[in-house]
Amino acid sequence: MTKKTNTLYLIFILMVSLVAIIMVSRGMQKREVVFVVEPGFPPFIYMENEEIKGFDLAVLEEILKGSNVVLKKKVMSWDQALKEVASGAADLISGLDKTDERLELYLYADLPYVKDETKVFVKKGSLVSGIDDLQGKRIAVQRSSSYHKLLEAQQKYQLVLYDLDIEVLRALDKGTVDAAVGQISVVLYLIKRLQMQDIRPVGEPIMINKMYFAVNKNDKKLMEIINQGMQRVFADGTYDRLYDESFEKHPI
Repeated sequence: MTKKTNTLYLIFILMVSLVAIIMVSRGMQKREVVFVVEPGFPPFIYMENEEIKGFDLAVLEEILKGSNVVLKKKVMSWDQALKEVASGAADLISGLDKTDERLELYLYADLPYVKDETKVFVKKGSLVSGIDDLQGKRIAVQRSSSYHKLLEAQQKYQLVLYDLDIEVLRALDKGTVDAAVGQISVVLYLIKRLQMQDIRPVGEPIMINKMYFAVNKNDKKLMEIINQGMQRVFADGTYDRLYDESFEKHPI
């Protein structure tokens, strides 16, 4: 090999190495992801000592381990959170069940991370035994929730909308409404915390909630990271451990 050939070969090796370093560097470059939360949704998402906590966050942090994603948590109302992710102003949301309308706006994970039930709640002494007894009655419900949209579409009820489940329960406790509708895990947790012993669930569930992580419909790369991470945490026992820890700490 001549000196000239040797020099050209070394230059080629250096260029290939430089390209490889650049590609690796780009692959490891951190990406800030805005995760929007409505913290009035315990035990899934809540505030404790001015810090966001909950099952959703614990699972999500495990899902993203080893990725280039850095979470930036942003607190807002549920209605606003939905709008932020749909518009692309934010990247990620949890606790989203599927509806035809939402499928047009968001990209969902392959699997739900938890299931829950939505039920009717009344005060003790009420003659209401289920949703069929509430036609024409005032029902408190969280704004923009899937059950808000379900009840609204039926056009049978007077819906009184609130931003937070805790406001929904307070309206029922004060007698402002005839009943409330909410996810049973959240409502039973709040009933215990607020010592609202006169409030109880009645009837069959009006819907089964399969809760997903979801992103803006154009963010396929982020969803790929989430799906891969979910497969790992379901397979290695991490999910089961977090579920047991969360619901042991916050029994429902």
